[in-house]
Amino acid sequence: MFFFLLGPLVACTSAPSLKRQKYARYPSERSFKYSLPEVTKAVKKSLQEHKILIDFHEDPMPSKTSKPLKLQTDWIEAMSPEQYQIHQINQSTTKLYLKSRLKYTIYLEKTAFATLVKIETQQQVQPLSEQGELLNYKDSNPDSTFAHELLEKIQKALLEEASE
Repeated sequence: MFFFLLGPLVACTSAPSLKRQKYARYPSERSFKYSLPEVTKAVKKSLQEHKILIDFHEDPMPSKTSKPLKLQTDWIEAMSPEQYQIHQINQSTTKLYLKSRLKYTIYLEKTAFATLVKIETQQQVQPLSEQGELLNYKDSNPDSTFAHELLEKIQKALLEEASE
């Protein structure tokens, strides 16, 4: 009898499971055939709307140890393009993409003929309860789309700078 009383209570507080679109994974790094200072400037331009927690050195010149330069952003609010939940709305099944927040850690490393940009993305998604209420953020495997879009912004900033 105890199970029958507890069963409906547990079902009401649970949320539908998280699902992920089956997109191809994008790479999270790219080599740019530009100097380290040019790529540093392009990365900062690409992130100018976001708060930076850890910044590159003021004058990023390759050191003898060739330690990669590091930049880290604060949380950035976004809508996940890949992760969703399925809910019933007016007797119809609907995909609801999840609100998410992400934090980028970007490493710049000078190579022989280029500058390598590596992006690590930390992502949390905010699932919905069965009633549609927002629940607490939870850690998630990052959508590769976010790193890819940032690499594209960096490429665009480099091309704009080269054309000026």
